[in-house]
Amino acid sequence: QFLAIGSISTNGTDFIEQTVSGFTVGGEYEISFWMSPWLSVASSIDSSHFLDLTIADASSLSSVTRHEAAKGPTGGWTHWELRTQGFIATTSAMTFRFDGASGASCPHPQCDNTGLDNLSLTHL
Repeated sequence: QFLAIGSISTNGTDFIEQTVSGFTVGGEYEISFWMSPWLSVASSIDSSHFLDLTIADASSLSSVTRHEAAKGPTGGWTHWELRTQGFIATTSAMTFRFDGASGASCPHPQCDNTGLDNLSLTHL
């Protein structure tokens, strides 16, 4: 199962957020995840799909990185890509938030949703 994150909350959710503890301050880490756009049969109505990843510490210092999903074959969430992002822990507990965003304009609620799956954190 994967999570559909987008701007239409009937089919998905607008965002997902979790605070994870156990980081070593100053340690280098990497977050990895798979993402996929929802692509309709009529590819002319598809547009860009994004996940904005915010990594924040307890003092509200944060960074936001926009990850764009590449288009692939049409028909649902069929084209998955691995994304990775490095970061340095500034506190022992870090918050990770994925916000969905798209420029999709089509009659299907799924058009605004980007799939998110298989998140992992690695200490480098």
